[in-house]
Amino acid sequence: MKGKVFFVVVLLMCLVCIPVFAADKEITFEQLPANAKSFIKQHFPSEKISWITKDVEHNTDYDVVFESGLKIDFDAHGNWTEVDGESLPLGGSYIPQPIREYLSKNYRNATIEKIDAKRNGYEIELTDGRELVFDKKGSFLRMDD
Repeated sequence: MKGKVFFVVVLLMCLVCIPVFAADKEITFEQLPANAKSFIKQHFPSEKISWITKDVEHNTDYDVVFESGLKIDFDAHGNWTEVDGESLPLGGSYIPQPIREYLSKNYRNATIEKIDAKRNGYEIELTDGRELVFDKKGSFLRMDD
């Protein structure tokens, strides 16, 4: 009997505590870091925001999702780390010029669907399924499988 009571108490505590430890919290545009707000205003001024979440457990990142399906991830300082078109083609001055030039020269019929800004460079997913890796300066390194 004691075992059943203990089990029920632990189960109830878990159910009560899980929402407290949720990793993401919905926030407003005004609560984004200044860099993130500037990036959105500059590069996506006509996009309407569906929702914004902040990783409150680690205070490390923000996710912005637009009505079109476009998604942008920002780090804790508001620097973009990923722009995902969710099958929509991407473009813009946030994509380094050498990468844009390389793609227009070597992949004329493909467009960028997703770009990840990594510590050591960029990973690009094209709408035709290919994945390309570039260094921090935008020089092509390799094609990933």
